[in-house]
Amino acid sequence: MIGLIEVSKVFNQGKPNEFCGLHGINLALARRQITVFKGPSGSGKTTLLALIGCLARPTAGRITLDGRLLSALPERFLTAVRRHTFGFISFLSLYIYENPNHHCPFCILKQGYAYVGYWLYLPLFAATACGLGAGIVAPFTRVASLRQVVPATTARLTWLALAGFSLFYLIASYLVLTSALVLIGD
Repeated sequence: MIGLIEVSKVFNQGKPNEFCGLHGINLALARRQITVFKGPSGSGKTTLLALIGCLARPTAGRITLDGRLLSALPERFLTAVRRHTFGFISFLSLYIYENPNHHCPFCILKQGYAYVGYWLYLPLFAATACGLGAGIVAPFTRVASLRQVVPATTARLTWLALAGFSLFYLIASYLVLTSALVLIGD
């Protein structure tokens, strides 16, 4: 079980632009449980996942795994914990904005955007279908007549999903890198 006890995360601590991303979070996540975090942009979902997955450290509070304190472990131990314990499925939405008040991900399917959405969405949807298919097929290993076929099918679908998501990220990265996007930060 993963436990969060009074966990807080403050960004830019001590600076004029200090921001409290999470404050006093208490949470218990059981093994083999599917948990969904949803909320508006900026509500702390990604920060919470980063803390749970040992990708970031809390500013305050404790994070435990089966009663073992994770938030105080050195980085080399956290790498092993991440590698052998956690699994995240994250869905990212790529929005190309026409203006700040226009948030439609389907506009990139139109001629004005050179139909670039098809290049993004086709591998994304195919990869999602393959990933879901692998999860749907996997329990059939319990059926004696399918015991030989299912592992290979599951592996094939998993590799196809990985290839589709990789293609999606490559195309999305190319589009971002060749765009007029300007990122502003410290």
